[in-house]
Amino acid sequence: MQGTTPVAGTVKFDGYETAILTPTKMLSPNTAYIAMITTAVKCLGGNSLAQNFVWSFTTGLSQTTAPIVVSAVTANGVSGVPLNSSITAKFSEAINPMSINVITFTLAEGKTPVDGTVSFDGTNAAVFTPLNNLSSATIYTATVTTGVTDLAGIHMANSYTWTFTTGQLDTIHPTVVSTNPQNGATGVAINSTVSIIFSEGLNPTTLAFVLKRGNNSIPGTITYDPTFTVVTFTPGINLSSNTPYTASVSGWGLDGYSPVSAIWSFRTAP
Repeated sequence: MQGTTPVAGTVKFDGYETAILTPTKMLSPNTAYIAMITTAVKCLGGNSLAQNFVWSFTTGLSQTTAPIVVSAVTANGVSGVPLNSSITAKFSEAINPMSINVITFTLAEGKTPVDGTVSFDGTNAAVFTPLNNLSSATIYTATVTTGVTDLAGIHMANSYTWTFTTGQLDTIHPTVVSTNPQNGATGVAINSTVSIIFSEGLNPTTLAFVLKRGNNSIPGTITYDPTFTVVTFTPGINLSSNTPYTASVSGWGLDGYSPVSAIWSFRTAP
């Protein structure tokens, strides 16, 4: 409520312990508000909140600063950019996600637009992802236009443009250097991790790492070294003893040129 006046909005619940009220329009600047959760709220056991929970807060001054692009990945003037790169723009403040799209964030090869999609991290970064790999040794221009607005509806004062140059096409396919455990290994500890080393870095967004016992996949987490050449699978549970397992990995090199895959088996200790 603003004073005694209810604020229109919607309430959603995460299904567990968190409820969020989203006002249907901007709150007034420099204004005190009161929020309340009443005893009509009940837990799953049917017990009501013991008493109303009330708190207050005051909004800040009216937003007048226009958003700007504070950094870009890849940066202006950089060269040797991988052909499968996505382009990221980071803003000085939270951005209205409805204002970020393929019209307000574009990529061009000379005067030819590059087809792609635009996604948003929900706060202050937008990503342009080309539908196809970029051309090698080519200058590209990325542009964020004044159609982008912040949450207060204020437009960027000026468009932001930067250029970068892609690298040469890498025709060397990644290969598997080694695995741990090795293919055919026996007596593997039941609390082991499973890892593989590649001859060059793999794009983590394309990589699939599966460990199976028969037809059953083992839950776990995947981690990478800083160069993305070493990929490690850590099972979420201990492996069964004296049991064969099969690991398989597939993905694309960081250059986006060629795929790589591997499959190997091992048996745990009795």
